[in-house]
Amino acid sequence: MSYLSTIVKYRKFLLPLLVLLTLFFAYFIKDIRIDSSTKKFFIKNDSNYLYYKKVVNKFGSDNSFVIGVSGNDLFNYKKISIIRDLVYDLEDLKGVEGVDSLFNQKDIVYRNNELYNQLFIDPEDIPKDKKELLQVKKDALKNILINKNLISENGKLFLIKVTIKSSDKSIFNVKMTKKVEQILDKYEPKLGEIKLFGNPYLSTQINRYILHDISFTVPFAILVIFLVIYWNLRNIKLTLIPIITATLSIVMTLGFMGLVHINLSMLTAIIPALIVLIGTTEDSYLISEYVEEKRNKGKDVILNISYKLGLPIILTSFTTVIGFASIYLNKIEVLKEFAIISAFGIFINFIITIIIVPIMLDGLNIKVNLKKTLSYDGILDFVVNVFENHTKKVYFIAISLFVVSAVFIPKIILDNNTLNYFKKSSEVRQLSNYFKARTNGIQSFYIVVKAPKKGAFKEWKYLHELEKIEKFIKSNKLKFNFTISIADYLSLVNQEWHQGNNKFFDVPKNRYTIAEYYTFFHRRDIRKYMDTKYQIAKIDVYHNIFSSNEFNKEIAILNTFIKNNIDPSLKVYVTGKNVLINKAADTISIGQSKSLLFTLLVVFMVIILVFKTLKAGIVVLISNLVPIMVLFGVMGAFGIPLNVVTAIIATITYGIIVDDTIHMMMRYKYEHSKGIKKNQALIDTIKGEGRAVILTSAALVIGYFTLLISDFVPLIEFSLLSVLVIIVALMSDLFLVPSLVKNIDIKGGDE
Repeated sequence: MSYLSTIVKYRKFLLPLLVLLTLFFAYFIKDIRIDSSTKKFFIKNDSNYLYYKKVVNKFGSDNSFVIGVSGNDLFNYKKISIIRDLVYDLEDLKGVEGVDSLFNQKDIVYRNNELYNQLFIDPEDIPKDKKELLQVKKDALKNILINKNLISENGKLFLIKVTIKSSDKSIFNVKMTKKVEQILDKYEPKLGEIKLFGNPYLSTQINRYILHDISFTVPFAILVIFLVIYWNLRNIKLTLIPIITATLSIVMTLGFMGLVHINLSMLTAIIPALIVLIGTTEDSYLISEYVEEKRNKGKDVILNISYKLGLPIILTSFTTVIGFASIYLNKIEVLKEFAIISAFGIFINFIITIIIVPIMLDGLNIKVNLKKTLSYDGILDFVVNVFENHTKKVYFIAISLFVVSAVFIPKIILDNNTLNYFKKSSEVRQLSNYFKARTNGIQSFYIVVKAPKKGAFKEWKYLHELEKIEKFIKSNKLKFNFTISIADYLSLVNQEWHQGNNKFFDVPKNRYTIAEYYTFFHRRDIRKYMDTKYQIAKIDVYHNIFSSNEFNKEIAILNTFIKNNIDPSLKVYVTGKNVLINKAADTISIGQSKSLLFTLLVVFMVIILVFKTLKAGIVVLISNLVPIMVLFGVMGAFGIPLNVVTAIIATITYGIIVDDTIHMMMRYKYEHSKGIKKNQALIDTIKGEGRAVILTSAALVIGYFTLLISDFVPLIEFSLLSVLVIIVALMSDLFLVPSLVKNIDIKGGDE
């Protein structure tokens, strides 16, 4: 393979072409946006998502903020008037569908031998008498639909729920969050502490974290990697080579993102760092071989490098691209987008590397001070000693790691917990705990019930089915906290009609009584729970479950109850963003298995074809399965969940770590083809290729460690687990691969 020499020959044509290509992609960088929308975590083209959109169009958005105004004395004329003005300002925001508070909720209550039906607080006629306002507070705390929904149990937190338009674009949520925050900042000096939470707020915080990672975490990781390379090579010109290839690769990859309209998500935001981490490994191999040629005072350096590394670089780049591309086999959209962009980035880095590196090595007339470059001779001598004298110990350690890991793998939990994306000390977690303790739930989903005829939900028979579902949810058999439906509104009227006796909190059986109770409400009061034909009803379910694993178990129990106990003439659908995201989480393990198995199979077949023997494929498979098994074993042992971020580690790291194995195997093939005996060929391989293996692994480990400064917990877990795999893989390449080849008859040449 002398194509590297050919590239040097045609440098005058290739370099301008590379510049033009870079400028072309650079133009589209301006079109990139940050996108933390929840839609990215749905299953792409899912029919359930289309149904969810229909529900939102019919009953209104579920995209909402919860605002808490706290204080010991909220129910006085001055405070209530200021809160009223706050509500007015929120209602005036473009993009707001509705604002729920005590200012627009019906106070249906039996008091002083009379049934009252009025707003809790009329915003145009706020009582000045403190006793009246304290009565409002008392009524609100008594009302089962209001307590812990629009007021806390102790009455010291006035809750406002702001519903905004449902949007698949996170930029809308970010803009709305900023507008709401600006209003709250205006009123906080007057009202005291005001807290904000909700899905748009979460989306905004994720956007801010992504911005932090792409503007600080990733550049810092890149800087550290280059410092490591310089520390190893002690030559500024050699260090400039991976800087140039990485910079061009990142520019083209970001431009490609803008061109195909794939935005920065929590996954795609780390691709620049991955390009540098992975891309510099091939640069390091070429540079290390260049240093080795200089050390041996070889002539025709580029030609020699081309013969030694030409094919291995093609193979390793191909297997890495396959590893990343295989992630596309997942159903979740954010993983598909990551697969597309990362595979493109690694591919374009390969193209840039094979053009830039040989041209720079040949053209810059780089003088290498061999005394300054790190040789790792002491480490490599130790590896050779182990190879010659302790092969059985290597097998024992490898088998032990494999078996112990296998014990813990079944303990891995599939759990995509969005709240766990944030550190326990983060503002997001603190706010979530605050509202969890004081409300019925900060998460919600829908149960939509469609009756077989129009007007069905004017009859007790069908309304009672709603009651049955709600009573089951509230029976402590499920971990969901609270429900609201049209049945609750009618039950409340019935209770107060019977002098506030809570024994009567249910829907009356008489059709005419039900019709009379409906007259207590204006259409706008119940439109979120009933369609205009009284044929489709909606139950809102509130909860505090962020764990997809726990949520899906509860939903399964709920669906079983509905199937076995609800009138089969009714069509019951459980839907909502929660449901869609957590359903998608269930596909993670399947998608990961497909990706990993596909990558393993492709690499296995490639090695067999190159070496023309099944044994070579077995060596590569075994040596790289050990670090993957250790990865899963550690996840199971330490309770690290499988989520959208950690799910891609195995496939990505396999695509990375197999590169060093291929380089070792190809170097052995090259050495053995010269007629050198097997053991000596393996020793020459260790000494000749070991330096590059250690250098690339060290750069990867340190580079991944720098990602620990990220604010995202999954990225921190991703970094630590990747470091673990790379270290185990390094040990496997240096110790296990030579030991396996030593005991398996693999011919290195074509003889």
